[in-house]
Amino acid sequence: MNIIRCTDARYPAVPASCIASSPLYLPESLNYYRDYFSYQHQDHSFAVVLGGHVYGRVLVTQYQQQLNYFSLPVLFWVDPMADHKAQAGAKKVMLKEFKRLCTELAITQVHYQVGSAHLDDFAEFLLTQGYGAEPALRLVLDLTVSEETLWQQLRDVYRSNIRWGQQHLHYQIIDQHNASSGCLEAMRLFHIQVAGKETRSAQTWRIQEQMLAQGEAFALMGYDQTQQLVSTGFFSIDARSCYYGVGVYDRSRFDVPLSHDLVWRGMLHAKAQGCVVFEFGEIAFAGQARHGALPSDKEVSIGHFKRGFGGRLFSVLSF
Repeated sequence: MNIIRCTDARYPAVPASCIASSPLYLPESLNYYRDYFSYQHQDHSFAVVLGGHVYGRVLVTQYQQQLNYFSLPVLFWVDPMADHKAQAGAKKVMLKEFKRLCTELAITQVHYQVGSAHLDDFAEFLLTQGYGAEPALRLVLDLTVSEETLWQQLRDVYRSNIRWGQQHLHYQIIDQHNASSGCLEAMRLFHIQVAGKETRSAQTWRIQEQMLAQGEAFALMGYDQTQQLVSTGFFSIDARSCYYGVGVYDRSRFDVPLSHDLVWRGMLHAKAQGCVVFEFGEIAFAGQARHGALPSDKEVSIGHFKRGFGGRLFSVLSF
């Protein structure tokens, strides 16, 4: 088996089965992360190929002395349709090349996550190489239950806050059915207004518009009764899951609950699209250190906000 690196013109396209683990790894989503982080990340991705067939692939970038994939966890993929012998051979080549990268680049940390119920071969390999793992908690909602059940799982005050939003706000949904060039311009200007500066390139917004057009995401725009934009949300989506990416709210209106109804509507829209899970991502708790540091008050507050929507906490091992 041969290694073909991403800098080689023969480097094969990433197959859909390789990136099906999360909507964050869909093509346009990855383009977004590449554009946002490319100035500080060096791509070292590679494929393991024999006879023109890709048996394995590692998506990995370097940032200082850390390996990740444009801030996402490293993706370690072996063709699930290959026979056991071919899979074993591919894994051997992949792990040898990954070890070479770690040594050559003097890597001290690898960003990788795996469910803690059992370790995969890559996680076990990282442990043998001296990279430590610690528990992390991810919040996931089951969207297969009824809307009534989802409503009952909400924190009590959230139901009141959502009712307020239903009475005082209305929303525009932007997805593959109505996305067009410039459809996120109002959201971009709102982000600049709230942040007080432009925090990312115009290209990232164009990529997010492509995510909408390709069905990889949807956006919510919340307006008050004077047609003033007061809240926005962006959600990554695939056939199975929806990931709550970001919400931005008018800071001058924090005396009213702008955020709860937007997230609730995002949950219901994802459910209507056939998603079975709604992911809030990693949740921070005040006493839980990550990489040797306790979370900030803001991170703990965001975790508390997300947990008010119900769901279950799942433990993963994070490297």
